[in-house]
Amino acid sequence: MRPYTLFFSLAFLMFQSCSKDKPDSPFIGVFLGDYKESTIGSSISLNDVTATITGKSNNKLDVKLDLGVAATTLNAEVLTDMEIFFPPQNYFGDEVSGTGSLTNSNQKLVIEMETTSGQTRILSFIGTRQ
Repeated sequence: MRPYTLFFSLAFLMFQSCSKDKPDSPFIGVFLGDYKESTIGSSISLNDVTATITGKSNNKLDVKLDLGVAATTLNAEVLTDMEIFFPPQNYFGDEVSGTGSLTNSNQKLVIEMETTSGQTRILSFIGTRQ
């Protein structure tokens, strides 16, 4: 009987350690909305853009923006149940950083980012949970 006890104890510990790696963030989900990008002298707007947020370990998230003709995945860090932070990272050749927030009982996602060097480019996404 002892080998079974050891086996189940190890299995329980492995299950517990794995379950702690997956964040339980209210940001996780799919949001559909509008994307805007502006620089000095020009701007673009895209409708029906999907932002898919998945969890990673240690309060980190992947935020995939599907812009129709292109898609990219951004890294985000959970600050609170209502706020995330996008550390400086590559975004189609430019370095960007920004924030995200949830409003309307976690049903509305707002992302705002800006280039951290070079020409100023401001990016935003506003979407509702699907």
